[in-house]
Amino acid sequence: MKSLTEQLACARRELAMRKNVYARRVGEGRMRGDQANHETECMAGIVATLEKAVLLEEVSNEMKRIEEARERQQQRLALAHRRPVVELG
Repeated sequence: MKSLTEQLACARRELAMRKNVYARRVGEGRMRGDQANHETECMAGIVATLEKAVLLEEVSNEMKRIEEARERQQQRLALAHRRPVVELG
């Protein structure tokens, strides 16, 4: 399966293509304006949904990185507390 980012890029290209092609078809009388608007709005909705999914994926990945860093820090602190203390004098 393609990544969400790849799917979003494809959906954006498809939306741009539909806007151009459907405008031409409406102008030529080969497509109704309301049908063109409906199809274009549906694709715009797909783009918006994928944009949200990509953002959620990015936030989730960042949260995982933060949690992993926090766990590493806790491990370092735990090791530091186990070290023997050397007293001077």
